[in-house]
This record gives sequence, C-alpha cells and structure tokens, in this order.
Amino acid sequence: MNLNVDEILQDSGLRPLNSDRVAHWKKEFEQGREVPAILVDENLVVVDGNHRLTAARLLKHKTIAAERHIATPFDLNGRQKIADAISAATKEAVARVPFIDRRNAIEIRSQLACKKNQLRLQEEDATKAEQYIVKVTGQIAALQTLLKKYRKLLDKSPHYAGLVDETSLKIGRLEHDLAFAKKDLDRIEGITTSLKKLIKEFLSLTPAKGYPTNGEMLVADDDLKEAEREARGESFPTIY
Repeated sequence: MNLNVDEILQDSGLRPLNSDRVAHWKKEFEQGREVPAILVDENLVVVDGNHRLTAARLLKHKTIAAERHIATPFDLNGRQKIADAISAATKEAVARVPFIDRRNAIEIRSQLACKKNQLRLQEEDATKAEQYIVKVTGQIAALQTLLKKYRKLLDKSPHYAGLVDETSLKIGRLEHDLAFAKKDLDRIEGITTSLKKLIKEFLSLTPAKGYPTNGEMLVADDDLKEAEREARGESFPTIY
C-alpha cells in the first residue's frame, strides 16, 4: 500500500540517520528503481525505513510504499530486558530437564575399535618406514665401502672412473630417498602420537559430571559379561 508521506511519523528512538544511506535511497528513487516498502506500526510510526522516508521527503514525494508491522514483545520499550528475561527462563527450563545418559557399551566399543584400527594402520606404516630406513642405510654403507675401493683402483687405472661416478650417483639417490623416508617417519610418528592421545581422551570422556567415563563403562560392561558367564558356568578370561 501507499501512505501519505506527511502522515508518517519518524521514531526518534531509532538509530541516527546516516547521510550516505539517505543519499543512496534518494538516488534509487530518482532513477526509478523499486525501493522496498517501509514498515510502520498501527500509529503510522516508522519501525523500519527512516532513511527511505527522509529521502522521499527531500524529493518532495507525496506518497511512499509502506507495510503494516505486527508488533511483538521485542518491539516494546525495554525490549532488551524482555529478551534477557525470555533467555533466562529458557535456560532455567532446560536446566530442569533431567539428563539421560544414552551411551551404551556396544557403541563405545565400536568407536574405540575404529580409533584403535587407525592407530594400528599408522603403527604398521611406521614399522615399514623404519625397516626401509634400515635397509637404505645398509645399502648406502655398502656402496660407500665399494666407492672407496673403486677410488683406490682409480689411482692405478682410469678405467674405474665410470664406476666411481655411477656409484656416487647411486649413493646420492639413496641419500635423497633416506632423507625423505625419515621425514615421512616423523610425520607418521606425529599422527601416531595424536591418535594415542585421542584414544586416551576418548576413554576419559564423560557426558556430564557424576557419570562414568567411556572407559569405566567398558570395564563395567566387561565385569557384567564375566558375571553372566560365571552364572552360566562359562568362565573365560577377557581378551583385548
């Protein structure tokens, strides 16, 4: 709907006018672009659109597009206090809801097994990297011994020059591979350390104060299963 500009009241309680915003809307009106309707309450007081209304008045427009605003408690004076009161009441209501621990040993054991499997794979990669480093270190040592012999023979015959160069290149390539393998091992060991810490934190995790940790729940579940086996006359040690 369109309202008479002279009938609309500007709320002095709204934020101060920004001259740049007024100039922006003035330009929008002048270029004939569609300007969003302002919002007014039942008393024709601006709720949103002071800059648009000011621009329209500067251009001496008779009417402006407007929509009725349905008031809520947050539009009243002291709306921050109302919002704080509602927030406090909500928190109090939530606090009165009893907490229910919905964990179960099967789910915890499954999550733990997944984390341990990740750790196992990283430890296997670390073992392979260590074995490779030992292997390459041995190859370099053997080639360096051979290189010394070639160099001694080179003093007596120039025919060993090619073997000296070839062996030196092999040593260089292996030293490069060794340096890369050591860096990769450091990376894997870093991941392994993080996973061990993650598993430890997971076992010590509890959903709320006063409730058992994940690790304690697993121990309790093992104890229960052991008691059930004993009651059936089937006592076997728990294997991890």
